[in-house]
Amino acid sequence: MKKLILTLICSFAFIFLLNGVSYSIDKQNIPADVIQKAKENPELAKEMHKKQQEQNQEKDDDDKDKNLSIDKSISPGQSTTPNKQAEKAPGKVDAGVSANFKKIIKQENFNFNNLKLFGASIFSGAGGTIPDQNVMVSGDYVIGPSDSIVVYLWGRISATINMTVNPDGSVYSDRFGKIYVAGKKFKEVREIFEGIISGMEGVKGDVSIGKLRTKRVMVLGEVENPGFQTLSSLSTIATAISFAGGVNKNANIRNVKLKRNGKVIKEVDYYDLALYGKTFNDTYLQANDVIFVPDSNKQVFVAGEVNRDAIYELKKGETLGDVLKMAGGVKPTAFGSRIKVKRFVNNNTTKIIDVSLKNAENIKLKDGDQISVIPITTPEENVVYLKGNVYFPGSYAIGTDTNVSDIIGSKENLKPNTATSYAFIRRLHGVGKETKVISFKLEEALENPKSKENIDLKSGDEIYVLNIADITPKKVAEITGEVVKPGIYSIEDNVTLKDIINKAGGFNFQADRSLVEIIRKVEGKFITKFTNFKENKNFSVKPDDQIIVHSIYEKNPKKYVEITGEVKQPGSYLLTKNMTIEDLIIKAGGLTRMAYPKIASLQRFDKLLTVNLFSVINSDKSVALKDKDRVYIYNWENFEPLRTVQIVGGVNEPGKYQYSTDMMLKDLIFLAGNLTDKAYLKRAEIVRMKVVEGEVSHKIYNVNLSKIMMDNGSFRLEPYDTVKIRDIRDFNESKTVVIKGEVKFPGEYVIRDNEKLYDVIMRAGGVTQKAFMEGLVFKRDSVKEIQKENLLRLRDRLQSTLASVSSQEIASSLDKADIAAQKSLQSNLQRLINRLGNAEPEGRIVVDIDSVKDLKDSKYNVTLEDGDEIVVPQKPNTVNVVGEVYNPSSYIYTGENTTVKDYLDKSGGITDLSSEKNIYVVRADGSIVSNNYVQENYWWKNIYSVQVNVGDTIVVPRKLRFPSYMKNAKDITQILYQSAATLGITMAAF
Repeated sequence: MKKLILTLICSFAFIFLLNGVSYSIDKQNIPADVIQKAKENPELAKEMHKKQQEQNQEKDDDDKDKNLSIDKSISPGQSTTPNKQAEKAPGKVDAGVSANFKKIIKQENFNFNNLKLFGASIFSGAGGTIPDQNVMVSGDYVIGPSDSIVVYLWGRISATINMTVNPDGSVYSDRFGKIYVAGKKFKEVREIFEGIISGMEGVKGDVSIGKLRTKRVMVLGEVENPGFQTLSSLSTIATAISFAGGVNKNANIRNVKLKRNGKVIKEVDYYDLALYGKTFNDTYLQANDVIFVPDSNKQVFVAGEVNRDAIYELKKGETLGDVLKMAGGVKPTAFGSRIKVKRFVNNNTTKIIDVSLKNAENIKLKDGDQISVIPITTPEENVVYLKGNVYFPGSYAIGTDTNVSDIIGSKENLKPNTATSYAFIRRLHGVGKETKVISFKLEEALENPKSKENIDLKSGDEIYVLNIADITPKKVAEITGEVVKPGIYSIEDNVTLKDIINKAGGFNFQADRSLVEIIRKVEGKFITKFTNFKENKNFSVKPDDQIIVHSIYEKNPKKYVEITGEVKQPGSYLLTKNMTIEDLIIKAGGLTRMAYPKIASLQRFDKLLTVNLFSVINSDKSVALKDKDRVYIYNWENFEPLRTVQIVGGVNEPGKYQYSTDMMLKDLIFLAGNLTDKAYLKRAEIVRMKVVEGEVSHKIYNVNLSKIMMDNGSFRLEPYDTVKIRDIRDFNESKTVVIKGEVKFPGEYVIRDNEKLYDVIMRAGGVTQKAFMEGLVFKRDSVKEIQKENLLRLRDRLQSTLASVSSQEIASSLDKADIAAQKSLQSNLQRLINRLGNAEPEGRIVVDIDSVKDLKDSKYNVTLEDGDEIVVPQKPNTVNVVGEVYNPSSYIYTGENTTVKDYLDKSGGITDLSSEKNIYVVRADGSIVSNNYVQENYWWKNIYSVQVNVGDTIVVPRKLRFPSYMKNAKDITQILYQSAATLGITMAAF
């Protein structure tokens, strides 16, 4: 019984010491759940308490300082101070996310922004000067102007002859004379000189290239510095790109093009060089060559456990497996069962695809894909971890019967100050890998390996041996209130009130040094004392004391006044001695420009006083303020609202303008940007509003603007007047039409009022002999807009039809034939809807005439409008057949008696997909003759017998398959004809 009571007392003491203070619990990365388990262990509490008793020889009654008089006993959570200070509860242990999971998340989120473009380093390292001239020139090098040829002679004659190739392609020296070398390969030039030297008795020699010529080439595309580059004649494509600063991240170095004389003569894939070290015959550049580095077509980003993190360009057909090979393969540490591909879908969402390494060859990639190869993060097998206050922490292999003593060994492996009564095992168990903390008696496990305390271990166990310091609380005290740095501070023995205040940075300017409160917990109860700092500077502060420095304003609260409205910094301000309204305005940054100077309001408790702000500011009799006074500064517009006048019509900037005293009409006109050229000067109208006894009336004044603008008259405006200046009737900029084609003088013409189509054709010199008046094209913008609206209505009708055809209720009740017909109709309707949405009508008006002479007195000789376009085409000699015929083409017009049937026969006849009854003819003038029209007006004829004229087009539409339930097939056909007529074009397939 005594042992139980002693254990409870020790536990209580342990918990008391931990309560309300901060700990150093993670010196050796001891998990919070292990520390919490240690706190709850009575045996360990007993050991720790004993250790603390050895270090602290003070008795319990020493906690009661003789200088600390108890004012009263208070319960937890209460205080006698104005600032309620409650006892703080111990913080909760936050287990958080497992370290392993955090590690996985970190490893999966690679930084793709810092990746470099693979292969870009090939083009790095070039300077800003011409490349080295001291290079070996191959025999295939082609000699050109400005190259230098050096001939060395020795033997009977010793000389060095340096010759520069002239613009005409020759070199000259006194010894060799003039020799043409330009355009020849260096090996050919060498043979020429060697032949000459061989004829010189007793002389030997050699030929080499001296100074090489330079050339300018252009480097364009995804390079850092696009433009012209000056290079040596030995430069290649790679050299030119290097001199352009190399490529940027958007470059596609797998399809670099060399253009010469407007043609691509070579395409280079530099991955062959970067990946496999394959060399290729890089072409020497010539003057004015163009090197083009295109932008990326398909880029993917690779990071993680690969040998080369980079941005890779893909060609068609290359897969994830190919990319991993480009990246040098995966490292042995890569987790091959899960390679993550992050894909951006339609610039809207992202998608994650998990792929195993075995299936990488089958995965096609898309532009922008981010490939993460994560490392293996699965835990080690058959291993446990020893941590804490031991000499040899780390991971240890275990067998089937390994226990705690096998891993720790003996007591000699424990560091000093070890808590030997208990240690802990942290174990993961269950499907969810939950954490379980198991305690065991460390000392007994080591001394008696056969005891139950010597726990058998499992793979993944973590053994924690604690140091007493890990769970021993620090000695701290808390200080709050009017100090510079309030907070919790560690304290040593014999710390005074002055010491702890100095640690907190001292008192601030609001501190009441005569009112310092100390709260202390003794035997489970809180006691409090108020003391004067000056009298008790050396007051002894104990661990867990709470010190509150009160404010001087708790005895004498601060006094404030408030100002709102038209001041620059409205708000509350501290009331100072003899403070006035003028002083308050100055504190608030002064008045704004919109402040009303005549009236301000002062609210004092329940009274509202009105003051003259101008007098208050500019006299010595300013109003003194009291606590809680409120001053209101009003806006000018509240008392004198902004008054305006308005001008509309023939001025450059019509609108409302602020009224000024004695404002004249001419002043307002100038404010409005002066009169326009089309302003009517003989009369302007001024509308004046009057308010009489609450009723509004208007009076109108008419003035002569011409006299007013010449200062021969004036008109004084009043607030809210409206000035209306009319435009001269029919004043407008010139109207123009365009005439093109077979007229003698095509171009743009300014038209007069009521000028007609015939008139402008005559002004253009009339038509030429090649003119085809039957096919005259007359376009008008207003007609084009009407045709657009018609097309939109037709498209809406087709969309409605498509919606009804696509109904699921109908689809569920159809047989196979109707289902096929329905799908065909849906496809055709959707295609037509798309065509109507993209079609642009011409705005053509049909003009049915045969000659210019016929036009003059016909109904087609219409009055022209601004923007009209007239096209007189050249007379054709063909007839067009389009649509569902075996040979759609243009056929020579063979005479006036030819019919539709004649030309259909020439085209091989109509196909099985054609709609025979819907064949129609588009005349050269834009009008349409349909089969329905012929049969309705000439019952004995059909479309085949219609006479065809030169320039006509015969259209054989495609047959639409309708399901058996459809009743509106005729409506759809009608819409198709209306569409063709509206567009003024042939629609060969519906």
